[in-house]
Amino acid sequence: MLVLVDSLTIRSTHSQFLADLAAKGLVVDVHLVSSTAIKLKDFGEYLYDHIVLLCTSENESKILGV
Repeated sequence: MLVLVDSLTIRSTHSQFLADLAAKGLVVDVHLVSSTAIKLKDFGEYLYDHIVLLCTSENESKILGV
């Protein structure tokens, strides 16, 4: 599961939520929404089954790439 955040402080403020996801057996990768190193596909296969957006201050068009 890819979790996109606009601030790394969300990792601590939402730690219980992220821990609950991990406890259900999900591999949780947290990245900044502004990161350019995020890969969604590798060799034509998707790397994540789920994406969660925990962005409180980003402009919607910036997140969606519009």
